[in-house]
Amino acid sequence: MRSAIRSPQIAVDVVSLGTDGALKIVRGLLRPDTVGRTAANESAPVKKRIRGNGYAETVLLELSAERTAALREVLAAKPETALTALLHVLVGRLFCSGPSESCIGIAATAVALDRASEAVGKSKAAQAFQARHALWSERLPERDQLWAWLGQLKPAERLDLLAHCVATTVNALHGPMGRSARLEDADALADAAGLDIREWWRPKRAAFLDRLTKDEILAVVSEGASPQEAKRLEGLKKDRMAKKAEALLADSGWLPAPLKRAAPAEAPTS
Repeated sequence: MRSAIRSPQIAVDVVSLGTDGALKIVRGLLRPDTVGRTAANESAPVKKRIRGNGYAETVLLELSAERTAALREVLAAKPETALTALLHVLVGRLFCSGPSESCIGIAATAVALDRASEAVGKSKAAQAFQARHALWSERLPERDQLWAWLGQLKPAERLDLLAHCVATTVNALHGPMGRSARLEDADALADAAGLDIREWWRPKRAAFLDRLTKDEILAVVSEGASPQEAKRLEGLKKDRMAKKAEALLADSGWLPAPLKRAAPAEAPTS
C-alpha cells in the first residue's frame, strides 16, 4: 500500500479584527508550501527539447548533416535522378498551387510579363509560350504523384519540360537603373539560344508606335522605310500617322536600338 505523499507545510500567523474592534491573532496555522515548490521548479535546469526517435536536437542535426552529405554524393553520380529532382522542384513551383517545400535548394520564380506590358500577351512569342504551357498543364498529375510521373517521362520529354520551366523564369526586363549584369547575362543567353528577334517582333501600334510622339514616329519611318515616306506622313494626326507607319514598317526588318544586338565577340585564338 502506497503512503500518501504530503506537500511540505509552513506555519503562519493570521491577524484579524473582531466584531468588537479588538485585535485577534491566531498563531501556528499550516498551509502547503506552494511558493517554495514554485521557486524550486523555476530554478531547476530546463531540459533540452527532444524530438523524433528520442534524440536531442543537436544529435538530430548532426545525423541529418551526415545524411545530406551522403545524399549529395550519391545524387551527383546519377544525372538522371538529379534531372528528375530538378524538374520536381521547378514543376511544383511553376505549375502547382499551394506551398512547395523541397530539399533541393533551387528557387523558381515565374516572371509575369503582363505587369510590364499590357500588349505582350498578344505577341507571337507569348502566345506560342502560353500554348506550350497549357499542353504541359493538361498532362501533369496531382502533386503527390508528380515524382513518379516525372520518372516515367521519356528522356526527350524531360528535357523539353526542363527547357520550358527554365524559360518561364527568364527575366530580361529593363530596370530603372538601365543596363545591368542581368541584362548582360540575357544577351549571352540570347546568343547561346540563337535568338533572332526579327522572327518574333514587328513595330506594331499597340506595343510600340502608339507610345511614341509624332516626331519619333517620323524618325522611325525615315530610318525603317525612307525619308520620303516619312515626309508624306507629316501633317497627319497621330492616330492615322501610326497606322500608316505600321503598314510601312511591317516587312522592313527594322529594329529599335534596345532590340539590336552587336555581333558577339569572337573567342581569342591561342
